[in-house]
Amino acid sequence: MALYLHTFFPRYYVEKERPAATEYFSKKVKYVSEQMEKVQALASEKMKVREAVAEVMEVKLQQQFAQQRAATASASTSSS
Repeated sequence: MALYLHTFFPRYYVEKERPAATEYFSKKVKYVSEQMEKVQALASEKMKVREAVAEVMEVKLQQQFAQQRAATASASTSSS
C-alpha cells in the first residue's frame, strides 16, 4: 500500500496510508472552514460597528458645522 507524507511542523513529516491521510486532510479542511466562518462572522460584526460609528461621527460633524455657521452668521449680523 502506498504511503503519503504530510507536514505537521516545518521539517517534521508523518507517513500515513491513503485512508488515514484522506481522513486527516478531511478533518483539516473542516477545521479551516469552520475557522473561516468564525472570522467572517467577526469581520461582518466589526464592519457593522464601524459603519455605526462613522454615521454617528458624520451626524456630530454636521451639527458642529451648523453651529459654527450659525455663530459666524450671528457674529457678522451683530457687527453690522
